Amino acid sequence: MANRKYDGKMTFREFKKSNILKSLFDIEAEGDINKNQDFFSYEDFYVIYIRFWELDNDHDFQLSREELSKYSGYTLSRKTLERIFSQTVKKFEYEEKMGFGDFVWFILCVEDKTTEQSIEYWFKIMDLDGNGIITGYELEYFYEEQSQRLAYMESNLDFNFENIICQMVDLLKPENGIQFTL
Repeated sequence: MANRKYDGKMTFREFKKSNILKSLFDIEAEGDINKNQDFFSYEDFYVIYIRFWELDNDHDFQLSREELSKYSGYTLSRKTLERIFSQTVKKFEYEEKMGFGDFVWFILCVEDKTTEQSIEYWFKIMDLDGNGIITGYELEYFYEEQSQRLAYMESNLDFNFENIICQMVDLLKPENGIQFTL
């Protein structure tokens, strides 16, 4: 969370703003690293590693788009995968595949959507033109595919796009109509 540039490096300013030292002191006082939720424990690493290994069919420690598509029972849409692999949010370790470090970043953003890092990640996924604004058009772009997927599964859920937009506007109260900013 401290690395705001998503480049794997931490500036001194980011270090000073982070809670790393406090967490290290807390861990030292507690003794059981698994009780500190600020950083990975061995148990966290192991769970993420197993998920990665199960997705990595050829065990080359790189996930292709097809391999990542299996994540969480194929819940990621084709359009979402396209945005992830376009590397507009975060450049991958490898040219066209997601490495383990990239996967850790991804899974943190998927599993806990309350962190600033996660909110920023998913905002950038949905901001198709990279202008810092998510419009109704961009929301509808992702909505269409999900709606088709629900219909294909013969789901009884009926999500009306206009109702969703109204709820978002009521909840977030954007300054300019249907334009959402971070």
